[in-house]
Amino acid sequence: MLKKMMLIVTVASIIAGCGSQSPKIEDGKQRSPVINKNSFNTQKTLKVKTVSTVIRLFVNGKQASVAPVIVSGVTYVPVRAAGELLNKYVSWDASSKTVYISDQKQQQAKAADKTIKLIVNGKQASVAPKILSGVTYIPVRAAGQLLYKYVTWDSKIRSVYINDRQHDRVIYFPESRYPETAAHIKSSLARGESPICTIDRLGADENREQSLSGIPVKSGYDRDEFPMAMCMEGGAGADVAYVKSSDNRGAGSWVGNELEIYPNGMRILFIVDGKTGVASPPTSEPAPKPNPGNVYYDNCTAVIAAGAAPLYKGQPGYSSNLDRDGDGVACEK
Repeated sequence: MLKKMMLIVTVASIIAGCGSQSPKIEDGKQRSPVINKNSFNTQKTLKVKTVSTVIRLFVNGKQASVAPVIVSGVTYVPVRAAGELLNKYVSWDASSKTVYISDQKQQQAKAADKTIKLIVNGKQASVAPKILSGVTYIPVRAAGQLLYKYVTWDSKIRSVYINDRQHDRVIYFPESRYPETAAHIKSSLARGESPICTIDRLGADENREQSLSGIPVKSGYDRDEFPMAMCMEGGAGADVAYVKSSDNRGAGSWVGNELEIYPNGMRILFIVDGKTGVASPPTSEPAPKPNPGNVYYDNCTAVIAAGAAPLYKGQPGYSSNLDRDGDGVACEK
C-alpha cells in the first residue's frame, strides 16, 4: 500500500539558482495544459498529497537528481533540475519572486511582487510554480510547452521523459548485465549524442564503416559505437570506445533481440537503467505539434519517409545540409 504524506508549501522558500550554457532550443508547439488559476495562493499555506513511490525524470536520456512529484493527480517536475540537464540558465530573483529559465543570464531584477512567477526566455508563463520542500516545480506538460520539448510519461516504471525529439518506444538498457557498454552510452550522452535511435538496418554497414574509419582494432575489445550503426543517427561522428568483447557482444545481442520486432523508421529512446531492460511505449502526454515554419529533417531518408521529397529552397524543412549539390533542390528522388 502506498504511503501518503503531507507537505506544507510556503512562499518564503528560497531557490538556489545555477546553470550552464547551451545551444538554442528548436522551436515547437504543444497543446496548452488546463491550469487552475486558483491552484497556487501565496497568501495561504497549501497542503498537498504526494505518493511515496519514486517517480524518475529523464532529460535527453539523463536522469535528474531530483524526482518529479504528483500533486492532486498532476505530475510536477523540478524546474532547476530539468533546466540544468537541458543546459539552460536557471535563476531565482528573490526581490521579484521570479524563476528565470533562459539561454542567457538574467541580470535585471523586477519590481517586488507577492506572487511567484516563471519566465522562460523573457516570456511569463501562464502557470505559477509550486515550491515543495524548497524545490520549485511546474506541471510536466507546461515544462514541455515552455521549453519546446517532447514530454512523455511511462506508467510502467513511473518515469517522465523530456526530449528534444519525439520517440515511439523506450528501451531500458540493463546496466548491471553489461556495465561497460552502459558506461559508454552514458558518456556518449554526456558528450551530446542523441539518446534516440531511428532504426535503419539497411544503412548499418555504411554507418559502421564510417564511424570506425581510422580507429585500429584492439585484441580482446570491440570498437563500440553510439549511436549504433543500425541507427539513422549513427555513422560518421558517432562516439566510439573500446569495450571488452564479452560485454559488448552480449549487449549487442540483447539490443538486437529487443528491437527485432520493430520496423525501420521506429524511434527508440535508450535509457540506461539498473533494472531489467524492457521495451515500453510512451503514454499520456502528447508531443508538441511541429511548427510548419520550423520543420527539421535529420537527413534525406527522413524527408522521403515523411513524403516531403523533393524539398525546394524556401520550403519548410529545406536546409543546405540536405542540398548536397547546392542547386536549391534537396533530396531529389
